[in-house]
Amino acid sequence: MTRRAIAALCLVGAAAGQQPKPAPPKQPPPDPWLVKVAKFFGVSSTPPTILRDSETVRAGQIWIGSVPDATSRVLAAETDYRSPIFSSNGSQVYALRRGHLVRLDPRGGAAAEVLPLPDAFKLVGASGAEGEEILLIQRREGAYSVWTLAVASGRLTEIHGIEKDAPAMYALLGKERVYGDVRFETGPAQFDDLTGPTERENVFYYASPSGERRQLTKCSDAECTDPSLSPGGGSFVYIRRRPH
Repeated sequence: MTRRAIAALCLVGAAAGQQPKPAPPKQPPPDPWLVKVAKFFGVSSTPPTILRDSETVRAGQIWIGSVPDATSRVLAAETDYRSPIFSSNGSQVYALRRGHLVRLDPRGGAAAEVLPLPDAFKLVGASGAEGEEILLIQRREGAYSVWTLAVASGRLTEIHGIEKDAPAMYALLGKERVYGDVRFETGPAQFDDLTGPTERENVFYYASPSGERRQLTKCSDAECTDPSLSPGGGSFVYIRRRPH
């Protein structure tokens, strides 16, 4: 037998002795609700691993701030607005007020009523993937439900099943919002006043993987909460509420 034939037989034998590689495990399909909410700006596609208490949505003034400069100004001075968010293209700010969805120009001006939403509890985020839509939470008789709102038609569509997923509901009801590598949340900041050190809720910015952490608001005499980032990343809106 020639050397070439012997080498060929050795290769055939080695191949025959090899075990086939196991197929990679199949990933479970995503929950239907996750597919529906992941397109909304500010909603993480990964449910949280740490559950926090659900937050109370507070009413107050709407303020708009600059992320690079950490400066803010009042956008709506009346004290009965709740959960402001930017539209999908950043040209408008939506909020809840007196049982209605309202719209404001980020540059200033009066709020305009868009449509009635008597059961709306909180606005979560906006999407322009299929026309202008808003993800929102409604509350009726103490029970929460999650819906999408088509702004042009006023059509509300319920996302079934998500209300039974505790991590998802904690994420949507909470004040933390995730925008890719950027996270917005609120927490206590300490200030000195006439009575001594005091803590007020303020808005904080976190960026990964750099680990950058910045305080974006300087609310020493008010609680600043419910932040939402603009699609361009340069501006944010939040509620400023004086404690009673």
